[in-house]
Amino acid sequence: MMTASTDPKGLRILAYGIEKKGLPVPKRGIGSGSYTIEFAEYNGIARLQNDGVIIFLGIFESFAPARDGYSRSFLRHKWDRDELDKRTKETMALLDRGGFACIILTEPFVDFDDNRDFRDTDLSKRRLNLFEVDRQGFGTRIATVTSKVNELGKFVELYGAAWSSLNPRYGNTWSKALGSIRRHTISIILDGNLFVLQL
Repeated sequence: MMTASTDPKGLRILAYGIEKKGLPVPKRGIGSGSYTIEFAEYNGIARLQNDGVIIFLGIFESFAPARDGYSRSFLRHKWDRDELDKRTKETMALLDRGGFACIILTEPFVDFDDNRDFRDTDLSKRRLNLFEVDRQGFGTRIATVTSKVNELGKFVELYGAAWSSLNPRYGNTWSKALGSIRRHTISIILDGNLFVLQL
């Protein structure tokens, strides 16, 4: 379970690699009396050792449409395995010592293409696989999201949208739904300290 920081300034949260999603990296952190969000660039030296970390889906990999000599379409895939392995270990250590991680999903998952398996090429996929959470794409982004918890109600109303359902395997006792589209869970918390939110 997530534990509170003993820092008098509240929780120290690191937003990692946001420039990979086209977002500007602020020069200074932001916050209030209960939290501070610091920012670290993808290729920076910061370690994921704060109270919590925010990471976006897809920052460790990229896909681009391509064709071969027979005009067959496929996705060209690149991924940064060294950085992903390092950040996977740091995230596991953070969660093990009572910190939290928030994974933000802003695009569809690409798990398979042209008989190739990409289920292990991003931190979000690795963490969901560990908890046996299946994902099923909707085929388009859907914006009619319902919050399952009061704390996220206004946020979901303004920004909620999803490309995929997140389906914990039958008998899963370590997940809680945070948001849904009709009967489909689209945002969850796993093991009390791993938040997976779709925007």
